[in-house]
Amino acid sequence: MLIEPDTVHRLLPAPAAELWFVEPTVGFGPPVELKNRLICSDPIHVEMPGQRSFWKNWLMRGTRPPLDPRITRAAASIDRLIPMGSVRLADVAEESRLSLGRFRHLFAAEIGMPFQRFVLWRRLIIAFDELGMRRSATEAAHMAGFSDSAHFARTIKAMFGIRASDLFIES
Repeated sequence: MLIEPDTVHRLLPAPAAELWFVEPTVGFGPPVELKNRLICSDPIHVEMPGQRSFWKNWLMRGTRPPLDPRITRAAASIDRLIPMGSVRLADVAEESRLSLGRFRHLFAAEIGMPFQRFVLWRRLIIAFDELGMRRSATEAAHMAGFSDSAHFARTIKAMFGIRASDLFIES
């Protein structure tokens, strides 16, 4: 199943499900394994009518030019700031030596999503990495800059439509 970004959807937990989350920052097409699997199957495509298909574009994409170096540095700054808590657009824009308006526009154009949405995705990725290293949900939440595990759980529910506990079903 291919779900377009920002499309309202709900998935039920299943122990045999395999999920691939694609960050726009990868800047290139799919890994060969995923591309081959998608080409050889006939996945259900969930999309909004009239919306340009992220998946169709992504599957056709080869290597793209590298991100603007200021945005690459900004993404690294975000990862550095996340464990400290608040990540402010103004601070990262200033560190990138761009005006707030120019930074906001360039960031969204290069990354493919607004600044705050990207920060939230990075928090989730960091927390999931920490959980993969056998940290507790509370430890993972704090290391990713969430105020507590309840905030982390609410974010999972909002972003994926499932309870945090559903992510950890034993097969």
